[in-house]
Amino acid sequence: MKEIGDLFPVGAVIRRYWITLTWNQKHRSLDDSISDIDALLPELSKTLSETGAGEASPVSKLDLCEIVREAFNPNEPYRPETSRPDHSDSVTIEEKDRYFHGHAVSVSWVMGKPPKGAVTSKVLNSLLQHQPGLDRKRVTLLYRPYSAAAAVSIVDSEVLNTKLMAGQQRTTTASAALKVAVAEKTAAEQAQGAGLIRVAMIVTATSCDSSPALVKKLCSQVEQAGLSSRTTLRKASKTQANTFLAGLPLGVVLQSHKLTNKWFNDA
Repeated sequence: MKEIGDLFPVGAVIRRYWITLTWNQKHRSLDDSISDIDALLPELSKTLSETGAGEASPVSKLDLCEIVREAFNPNEPYRPETSRPDHSDSVTIEEKDRYFHGHAVSVSWVMGKPPKGAVTSKVLNSLLQHQPGLDRKRVTLLYRPYSAAAAVSIVDSEVLNTKLMAGQQRTTTASAALKVAVAEKTAAEQAQGAGLIRVAMIVTATSCDSSPALVKKLCSQVEQAGLSSRTTLRKASKTQANTFLAGLPLGVVLQSHKLTNKWFNDA
């Protein structure tokens, strides 16, 4: 054990993963929804384990509180082998392009443009790698499925629109031909029973050093890592607090909090 302590690198990176599932209970009672979810949890946990993610189990209420507390107070990480720390209030200040909480500062981005072309399992490697100088980096992928009826209309419209755009060009470019092929493949897969989902991404970088020069440098490194992953990141302007919360495993459904009509919420 002493040899391991001497040789183990100081400041090793700790990676943790959460998956949050949120159900729409609009047409069901809360008790019925809880009963249905309770019956699904064992199979869901088994399915997650079979992906190679290791043993997956539901997070307790107290552990979830600790996850959120640690996000707001990274100077006081929760260690399961010790007693839980006393809870204290965390002062937060939101600015246009950053979010101060506790004794740290966070900057959050949303995905402006997804990776183009073929997307492999390693496309986000650069963005997921450890970044020296950052105390926390959180990458959150958000998936929201379309209904079966909406999916049919969307893929059919996409095929028609890509063909119209390709037909308006004097010469068919490789990019236009690829878009048509992708749209047709998506339509074929949907017709065979595949689902259609919306995908979004939130990246949050947290530093316990809030000096402007360091924060600017770290922001540049995160955005460069996004470009290396063929992903354009857009800083969440004037919505840093909301974006910070949406990236936590709390099941926050942002569109349900918008002050717009149903048409925009479903778009």
